[in-house]
Amino acid sequence: MKFEGYRKKLLTKERELIADLERTGISGREKSKLGALDSGDESALSHFRENLFAQADHLSQLLKGVRGALKRIEDGTYGRCLDDGAMIDSARLQAVPWTLYCLKHQSVRDRSAEEPLLPHLRFEI
Repeated sequence: MKFEGYRKKLLTKERELIADLERTGISGREKSKLGALDSGDESALSHFRENLFAQADHLSQLLKGVRGALKRIEDGTYGRCLDDGAMIDSARLQAVPWTLYCLKHQSVRDRSAEEPLLPHLRFEI
């Protein structure tokens, strides 16, 4: 198989992400078992939970990307940019084996994500 090395790397990453998600869930359950807390402790716990949810969401998105890459290996579309179908550079695949786009198209997406959602609106005070 042409992409066997990437497949192994992706399977390892998948296992790591699943373990990280399980640890995140365990940590959240442990914190929820605390007894009566004062307002300062409640605030700290709330902040902790927000961070935990954000971390779990990030891990879930990565896991989705890894599983998508494994599916693309199976169906023969792995390693091709979704925008133009060109082969993604092997150095990029080594760094981010679950990537969907070549560096050029990922850069364009990153720049457009940084732009304001409604650039034509101007607010004056």
